[in-house]
Amino acid sequence: MFRPKSTTYCVFRVFGWSSALGAVALGGKVYICGGFDGASSLNSVEMYDPEMDEWTMVSSMEKHRSASGVVVLDSQIYAIGGHDGLSIFDSVSFSLSVTGIKGAAFRSHLMNERRMRFTE
Repeated sequence: MFRPKSTTYCVFRVFGWSSALGAVALGGKVYICGGFDGASSLNSVEMYDPEMDEWTMVSSMEKHRSASGVVVLDSQIYAIGGHDGLSIFDSVSFSLSVTGIKGAAFRSHLMNERRMRFTE
């Protein structure tokens, strides 16, 4: 993680082992959505607070998602597409609240096409 005030990089500890996750920064925090833990896709949403150097489990998405795109728009977190190991999704999960996001509800809406991150 880059710290602009000191113009230095630092490494922060991770909450748990995961790959194919989506990450986004919002309000000075880092949010991790979904991923793959080596056995199955995850539906968890975790938050890293760099000031406290701690991770918190804040919510769950309706679907387990790996390889989804994650963005912020109008202070809401969106996890777009991805897969659960069996199916590629045509849905978007988004947070209904970011203020006090712990326990925030995530809802899903359908997209026109199924999408996930591809690697060749």
